Amino acid sequence: MSHARIVGDWVHAHERDHDDVRVFVDARQPLPPSRGRRRLSLHTDGTFVDQQPGADDRSSASSGTYQFDGGRLVLHQQGGNAATIVYEAVVAADGSCLDLKRSR
Repeated sequence: MSHARIVGDWVHAHERDHDDVRVFVDARQPLPPSRGRRRLSLHTDGTFVDQQPGADDRSSASSGTYQFDGGRLVLHQQGGNAATIVYEAVVAADGSCLDLKRSR
């Protein structure tokens, strides 16, 4: 799978999740109301911004770099609470959705 297929601004459509797959849709797509949605922006230069709803409904953001080998996506967060998030497979990426299988 090409790197260009995962680049974009994605919003977590948790109501579409299935099995261990998290479904993200193009941020321009309308979604039903939700108490908060994760937004993941993957840039062509290998950087990302990850915004998640916080405990008080305000979003918190982290950023860093990512690696994609055609199947596996690894996010390396930077900052004080740096972590690594591993998706063992990009199940689908067609420009309108990005389906990611989370490692256990």
